Amino acid sequence: MNIPQGSVFGLLGPNGAGKTTTIRMILNIIIPDSGKIQFMGGLNASQMRQKIAYLPEERGLYQKSKVSEVLNFFGGLKGLRKPILSNQISYWLARLNISQYSERTIFELSKGNQQKVQFAATVLSDPQLLILDEPFTGLDPINQRLLKEIIKELQEKGCSIILSTHQMEQVEQLCSHISLLNLGKQVLYGPLKDIKNQYGQKRIQIRFNNGPEIFPETLLKEQTYRQGELQGLLPDDIKSSEFIRTISNHYELESFSQYQPS
Repeated sequence: MNIPQGSVFGLLGPNGAGKTTTIRMILNIIIPDSGKIQFMGGLNASQMRQKIAYLPEERGLYQKSKVSEVLNFFGGLKGLRKPILSNQISYWLARLNISQYSERTIFELSKGNQQKVQFAATVLSDPQLLILDEPFTGLDPINQRLLKEIIKELQEKGCSIILSTHQMEQVEQLCSHISLLNLGKQVLYGPLKDIKNQYGQKRIQIRFNNGPEIFPETLLKEQTYRQGELQGLLPDDIKSSEFIRTISNHYELESFSQYQPS
């Protein structure tokens, strides 16, 4: 697995696939049984410690502390000192539209605003590698859009970002490369555009006047039917032209198209 510098990299897979374990190995919390992890051509995790930031899925804010106190604490852990730390806190509070809550306790904030405080604490140090585990949890659509804008801004500044999420629409909008894990193994890896082109060539959607709602699995797999439109995956041994010819002999075909999977 290679994560291009300055990219947003999607780390995907079902529960138990190994995403969290992979992240922990990158953070040097777990030592790999074999292989090695290198940063920027040769640095290891210990050498990169101050340049990596991690937003975990499990949130860890001190509920009785004020927002400003929490950010000062986490910034200090990353080695930031005044006036740089104060400037960073002011910038991120404003960028995330939560400046008005700086003297509120974490407990007083909504889940969405707590999530924004957690994100601010993560990026205070201007990391070179940012790892985000389900960063959109608890955010409404407006704040999801805001966070996506910020992620793109960080990428444009050269930050490499690993995004672990179950929300595939976010992956499509943000990621240039992905890795799909299952049972601890990488089953799919590469540029997202290339993967969609590769697996989209056999995905079809058809509409007809008098056809059935389902075809035999030997003709079309993974079928879904809705409002007169059928979608599915052609078997490896059937070309789209052969499929059209077969069904046109029996049914009145209105439209046929191939599409990219999400």
